[in-house]
Amino acid sequence: MGDEMRAAVKAVASHFPAAIISGRCLSKVTAFVQLEELFYAGSHGFDIVGPRSGGAAVLVHQPVPWAASLMDSVHDVLVSAVAHIEGASVEHNKFCVSVHYRMCPDRWPEVEARGARLCAAGRD
Repeated sequence: MGDEMRAAVKAVASHFPAAIISGRCLSKVTAFVQLEELFYAGSHGFDIVGPRSGGAAVLVHQPVPWAASLMDSVHDVLVSAVAHIEGASVEHNKFCVSVHYRMCPDRWPEVEARGARLCAAGRD
């Protein structure tokens, strides 16, 4: 986030409660934005903190704390599944996992198919 955008968001937050909602994990999004006066929702809302008070963020909502260890396993399986696809990557976001194909756009059907097969197998 650039300084101009950060200043604009900070100005809005001085008048209204403001939040940043991201699919990234909470630590990544707070490091990216760097504003203590905001609410942050990481992992698509599975990890929410309020504005920092005295330097420590106040945990507002974390509905499934057990899911972090499950996502560790999901991450490892997905990393193995796409390891042979040059450019494919897997991002661990604590309460969710993202599979990226932006560095191998010509192989996205293969990346998507592998992810879909693993998700379908996990439902059985």
